[in-house]
Amino acid sequence: MNVEVGRRVFLGSAAAAGIGTVGGGLLVSSRLSAQTPGERDAIQNELVRQLHESVLGMRGQRRGESARKLASTLRLTAAHYETEGVDTALRSYLQAAIRRDGRDALLQREVDPQMLAAEARGFGLATMPALSPVDYAVRERVLDSLLVRGITPVLTNVAKTLDQISDALDAQPLPSLINARQYEWCADVTNLLRILEITLAISCLWDPAMCVVITGMWVGLQLSLWAYGC
Repeated sequence: MNVEVGRRVFLGSAAAAGIGTVGGGLLVSSRLSAQTPGERDAIQNELVRQLHESVLGMRGQRRGESARKLASTLRLTAAHYETEGVDTALRSYLQAAIRRDGRDALLQREVDPQMLAAEARGFGLATMPALSPVDYAVRERVLDSLLVRGITPVLTNVAKTLDQISDALDAQPLPSLINARQYEWCADVTNLLRILEITLAISCLWDPAMCVVITGMWVGLQLSLWAYGC
């Protein structure tokens, strides 16, 4: 997946809503700025490569193993974000956006389903599920969390979830061979998907690379749900 394309996941609905295009990496930390573009791209590209490899692996026979690899990559990405001050930069961007456009402008952002589907195909997701409306209160909780803690807790939370369900994924036959069933974590993963969709809409324009990471997490969790027939 082309990282620069990632920002377009949100552009269609942004234009319709009259929201200005912010562009990727508008606000970056001084540490990140001090590095050369080649150094930044090398780390970013490797993390994105690992992300794609792990998510694509969740469509095969070793879904649990691939889920654990994806969790490991997400933790590495979170550590990289912490080192580069991405959380601080994201909070600064969100605060500036609220001052400029108002809080509701952020809360009302929507992911363009067609663009998300196009990005998800890069992770091997051929069938796109319908996106459910997200409650306004959930949107507010997601925004508040991003304003206080940034994006890294989202990555570590998804990584923890993938680790928790990976052993169960190991024991499952191919998704096409199982009947729909309910497990206690189905609702939790579904809620996490909704959180990722709002996070994607809020932060995607700011950093295209982050957009790709969030999309990868979303696809990985979606594949987990399908593997269990949730």
